[in-house]
Amino acid sequence: MKLYKIRTHFYGKDLDKEANLGYMVAENDNGVYDHINKKFQYGEWPEFVEMTREEIISAKGDYDSECMGEFYDQKFGWEDLGEVSSEDVAHLKSLKILAE
Repeated sequence: MKLYKIRTHFYGKDLDKEANLGYMVAENDNGVYDHINKKFQYGEWPEFVEMTREEIISAKGDYDSECMGEFYDQKFGWEDLGEVSSEDVAHLKSLKILAE
């Protein structure tokens, strides 16, 4: 398993902010894509950007893609923090860094 950091960037008329959305554990980038797509994009991510699923996974999100929204936009990305053991995962959960 690998530990990933999920981040987002908000763009708007008077807004340009970045935020860390937390951490997750997955087998690979496909798992992170699926998590973001389900939790934050409600299953419609590729419809909001001019990127395919494969392009988004290859780029580790649409974070660096061109803004498409006229008034606001939100991009997502992730960073692979490396391999973690089951003991690491248990410890991160006990610290509330990872959700149960």
